[in-house]
Amino acid sequence: EMVDSIRAEAAKSHYTMETLNKCIKYIDFNILEKTTPAVLELIKSSVILGTKVAAAQFVCLISVHLSADMTTLAGKYISACLVALNDRNAVVRKYYASAIGHLIGTAKESTVTSLFKKLNTLYFEDQGGKSRSIVLTLTAINKKHADIIRDNASSILPLIFFAKHEEVNEDNKSSVELWLDLWNDVSFGDSMLQLYLDDIIIVLDSTLNSQSWLLKAQSGSSIASIAKRL
Repeated sequence: EMVDSIRAEAAKSHYTMETLNKCIKYIDFNILEKTTPAVLELIKSSVILGTKVAAAQFVCLISVHLSADMTTLAGKYISACLVALNDRNAVVRKYYASAIGHLIGTAKESTVTSLFKKLNTLYFEDQGGKSRSIVLTLTAINKKHADIIRDNASSILPLIFFAKHEEVNEDNKSSVELWLDLWNDVSFGDSMLQLYLDDIIIVLDSTLNSQSWLLKAQSGSSIASIAKRL
């Protein structure tokens, strides 16, 4: 991962990327609309690390440049970036998590709602296997657009609370730390837990009845935490 991080940074400083950085200011909505199919295809199908990183960087840059002007296209880009969150390369997943964090501020409310629903589904259906990608995405959103997390707290706070109770091992230690940091950033103590307790209980009721013993164990840890704090 360290080697890939170095390669990714090198790709960002490549002369083609420097050229793109200078050209961004000349791109308007009409130009972006025409080039979007090609960009989305690169995001979804490229197998070259440098190209994947460059595409993610382009998404970040253009979302800042056009902002609300790209609202009608934001959903398509977010969907493509969600596909990239499944990439085998951890560095690529990190860059696309950041891209979603940039894009979400330009998206329609319905797109935001859909994204948070998909992140919940991805976490629970994969039994935490995509945990790091999801927490990186939510952290990026919170960093760029904390108001969106607050406005959708009932759908995303239960996930954050539950995920921070993953059983720690060598493989997920850093991910659990990220979940803990995110919870501390978005919550304001036990009052937050009390405020969204009903939503958290809905999640726990579902995971307690899951066929996955990992989710059952995580539910037990979550319940113990609630009992201790409330």
